[in-house]
Amino acid sequence: MTLSLIQKLQHYLDELKHSQQDLFQAKELAEITLHSIGDAVITTNAKGEVEKLNPIAEQLTGWHIDEARGRPTIEIFQIVDEQTREPAINPVETVLREGQITGLSSHTVLIHRDGREFAIDDSAAPIRTKEGVIVGTVLV
Repeated sequence: MTLSLIQKLQHYLDELKHSQQDLFQAKELAEITLHSIGDAVITTNAKGEVEKLNPIAEQLTGWHIDEARGRPTIEIFQIVDEQTREPAINPVETVLREGQITGLSSHTVLIHRDGREFAIDDSAAPIRTKEGVIVGTVLV
């Protein structure tokens, strides 16, 4: 009886180890994919705080992920209307409020941390659980 219990326990431990390896590989693949995308990508949590920046987003914003993580998106992703110079509507706030994909207006520029400006064409989408709960956003 004891041997059977030990064998079952070992089987469950082996399954757990395999599941952990699968999870690690999936996470690693997601990280590699994020870093391989040729467009700027920023992800946030449900409060609109930055969670991830890919290298292109780091270049365009001037923020390294270690500095940006946990900060409000509006602090990292500063956008204005190129013609009026008025602050543009934050797409992350729109997505979190409305729960739908949203795009930026034409003539939107992103202001780099050092003041340089980049014309951008951007969209934001909700990140949802399988139950449909919004847990964050992705800006591309």
